[in-house]
Amino acid sequence: MATSKAREDIKNDLKTLKEDLKAGAREETQRLKEKASEAEARLREQGEELREKARGYYDVRVEGPEVVGVDGRPRGPGDRTEGEVRVAFQIREGDPVRVEDVRIRGCEDLRLGPDRCRALEGALRLRPGMNLDEARLAADRAAIRDQLVEDGWATPIVVQRAMVDPEQHRAWVEYAVDPGAARRSRFGEVRLLLTQGATPITGDRLPNGLPVRPIRSALSIDSGATYSRAALATAQQSLFDLGAFSSARIEEVPRPDGTVDLDVRLAAARLWKVRLGGGVEVDNTRSNLHLLAGYEHRNALGGFRRFRAELRPMLFFPSVFSPSDWDSFEVNWGIAGSLSLEQPELFRHTAGMVRVQGDYGPDPVNPQTAFRRSIRAAISLQRRFTSSLTAGLSLRFADLAYEPNKLTNNDASSLARDPLFRQQFFNQRWIDLEATITWDRRDDRNRPRSGHLLTANVSGSVRSPVSDYTFVRVQAEARGFVPVSRDIVLAMRGGLGIAAGETYLANGRWYWPVPPEQRFYLGGTQSHRGYPFNRVGPIASSPMFDAQNGGYREDPRRVTALGGTAMWQVSAELRWQPGDFGAVLFAEAGNVAGFDPAPFTNPRARALTTCTSNANTPLLDFDACTAPGAPLAPPAPPPLGVGDTLGLLVQRFNPVVGVGLRYQTPIGPIRLDVGVRLDDLDCQRANQELAAQNAAAPSGRPFFYVNSTPRCDFFGLPAPAALHLSVGEAY
Repeated sequence: MATSKAREDIKNDLKTLKEDLKAGAREETQRLKEKASEAEARLREQGEELREKARGYYDVRVEGPEVVGVDGRPRGPGDRTEGEVRVAFQIREGDPVRVEDVRIRGCEDLRLGPDRCRALEGALRLRPGMNLDEARLAADRAAIRDQLVEDGWATPIVVQRAMVDPEQHRAWVEYAVDPGAARRSRFGEVRLLLTQGATPITGDRLPNGLPVRPIRSALSIDSGATYSRAALATAQQSLFDLGAFSSARIEEVPRPDGTVDLDVRLAAARLWKVRLGGGVEVDNTRSNLHLLAGYEHRNALGGFRRFRAELRPMLFFPSVFSPSDWDSFEVNWGIAGSLSLEQPELFRHTAGMVRVQGDYGPDPVNPQTAFRRSIRAAISLQRRFTSSLTAGLSLRFADLAYEPNKLTNNDASSLARDPLFRQQFFNQRWIDLEATITWDRRDDRNRPRSGHLLTANVSGSVRSPVSDYTFVRVQAEARGFVPVSRDIVLAMRGGLGIAAGETYLANGRWYWPVPPEQRFYLGGTQSHRGYPFNRVGPIASSPMFDAQNGGYREDPRRVTALGGTAMWQVSAELRWQPGDFGAVLFAEAGNVAGFDPAPFTNPRARALTTCTSNANTPLLDFDACTAPGAPLAPPAPPPLGVGDTLGLLVQRFNPVVGVGLRYQTPIGPIRLDVGVRLDDLDCQRANQELAAQNAAAPSGRPFFYVNSTPRCDFFGLPAPAALHLSVGEAY
């Protein structure tokens, strides 16, 4: 018994000892936590003090820290604190140190000269009267060095000094500048190396068979040429444009005398690839499902010639966003293909390309109205002058042939009497010469956050045996991107375009000033997202009897976007993209003009009409214009002159606001946008335009309708909105 009791006492003593050790460990752990918190607070205090001094507050004082528990009550040295503790302290900035003077030493050096010195001083951000901010001090030093490098001094030395009088709160700043060489730098030896080796390539070809001559032509840097950062940037971009390297890096190797050798390290990519894929495009007026098969070889026939072949079969069907279109459901097929051969470095920084395209299927501008065959060919030259500036010149040929009986909604006999089809969808061809110039300063071409893009192009054609049109077309666009925060970017776009040409009668057809594909269009996934595809501007349609309401209205199966000969647009978009998912807010405005928007109520129609019901009724009327032997009416609707077009262009703004969702993928963001038209919130404008034209025609049935506003049809609801699903940003 005594032994058992002794054992029990020992167990109890051990248990008590363990509990005491645990309690002591908890207390010691808590004390260590509090000491760690105090040490962290001291470090934070010192860090805050250093940050404030870096901003010019040399009298900064940090009061505290004060250790408090989670309940907010202060804790003293002897208090026991369970759980976490918090540390609080206060910062007293005091008076800032102001900059008294800023100077650059070394400007008297004849290698720089007084003009360069004044330019350097004018670019400084830190000026007298400002706080002595070390961030600006370092930024000015980097700016001085970058400017000297841009001027051709590859190895400049810039030393910054700041003499501070803490008592008077004044500072004197000085930058000592040394160009680093006796003369401006020049390029030395240019060596080509593969990334896996250090031996320069001296032969005419790389180990994989690629020729060396186009590579050196793309670099366009000769030994002895004046050193230039801009030349290096252009050379770097030209190497990527060759398309045959997975990486291409130019490394600078300065010599003591200022000469800069270049090591061009290349990593060859696979020279051919096969692409298989597909896609879908949906908006309020059209939907298509397509497959894509492509082949590319980046050294076809040698010399970096790039050969591409693509085949794209497509299915066109009514929009899922407009249930009313499904009343006459039909699926149409089409196929498109292209072949191209590009020669990079045909000349220095100049690429040449030959391209042939063909398609067979619904018209891309008005897929629900017309079926066609097209063949196109183009010869192009593109020159890169700098890493930002490029220009191009193209000679293009297009031949289009329409087959009206391919669409079940149309037949050859009815379309022969349709004035819109007669004037828009007929066999035509043209040759035009186009010149384009682009200034691209975006930080990223796929997902820009800052910078700008400016483009302008002019094209023209002259009537000849192989061209049915004479026209001149000019268009310009500007895009800008401003980072608002880490996740938010403000994107902006503005555009303007105008075209002029000849209207004439030939072969029983009236030729409008510009072929349909060369006119301007707005509306859809890329612009004016409150409107269906190409529905900004004049919209023409054929009449049909409305049995439910009596009278006539437009036939939804035969609506044609006419486009115009002048256009303007502006857009602003706030993009929020914290991760894969994002959202946007956008606002857009613009207009398209070029055709008489109301030929039945506008006096201008009187002078152009030859198809009339009688001599006293100079209005286009269906019954008279479809009678046997009726004379051919002028273009329907009549085109306007340049002056009238510009006047009409600024009469409407077509404002749109909307929201969108984004999901980032490797091929670009999948986006869903919905926009609302602000100038037709009651959805009455289209009805008013139709009623005015019905009243103007003597028979109550006009030859055709021209509206400036599409009907409201948003998922079958009378709402002035449009929804778009696509891949890639709008701009």
